[in-house]
Amino acid sequence: MAAPPTTETRSRHPRAPEMRPTVMTRLLLLLTTAAVAWLIAPADGRANPGAPSREYQVKAAFVSNFVQFVEWPATAFNGANDPIVVAVVGDNPFGPALEQAVRGKSARGREIRVRYARNVAQAVAAGPTHVLYIAPAAGEKPPAQAVRDAAATGRLTIADVDDFVAAGGCVQFFADDNKMRFTINTSALNRAGLRASSKLLQLAKVYKEEG
Repeated sequence: MAAPPTTETRSRHPRAPEMRPTVMTRLLLLLTTAAVAWLIAPADGRANPGAPSREYQVKAAFVSNFVQFVEWPATAFNGANDPIVVAVVGDNPFGPALEQAVRGKSARGREIRVRYARNVAQAVAAGPTHVLYIAPAAGEKPPAQAVRDAAATGRLTIADVDDFVAAGGCVQFFADDNKMRFTINTSALNRAGLRASSKLLQLAKVYKEEG
C-alpha cells in the first residue's frame, strides 16, 4: 500500500523551558503502562478492520513519549518557536494512532507535528525533521548507510526491524516475553548530537558500538 502524500498535524501550546520532575514521572509511568498493555493485549487488538493493531497503538505511545525524553541541540531548529517534527517514512503502520498520541502534547515548549513521507529523502526535503520512524518495506531492512546518514544529521531514528541499532539506528523496538521493549544505541545518539534522559536509558536495553 502506497504511503499517503506528505501532510502535517499540529498541536500548539505555550512555551515551557523544561519538564518538571512530576511531569517526567507521569511520562515514565505512561511508558511502563504501555509495555504492560502490550503484555495483556491479544495478538490482534483491532476494534475494526480499519484500525491500527494494538501493537502499533502501543508503539505510537512510545514514540510520542520518546520525544519528551530526548534533547536536541539548538542548531536542530531554525527558531525558538519551531516544532518538533516526527516523520513516518514508508507505509504508515500507525493509522491515526500516532497523531492521536501527540495530540495535546508539547515537548520543552515546542509543538509536535506528524509528517508522512514515502522515503527518507522526501521527509528531509519537506523541511526540518527531528524524528524518523522508518517503517519496514515489505519486510526488508533499511539500507545501513541510509540509517547512519539519517542519524548522523541530528535525527532520532526509530524502527522495529532486526539489527536496526547495529546498523547505526538510534532506537529499535523488540518484544521480550510478550512485553514491548526498546534498545537505544547511545553511540548513534552521540553522533546525532542528541541527549537522552537517564531515566529513559534506565528503561532501555543500551547498545554501544564497538571501536
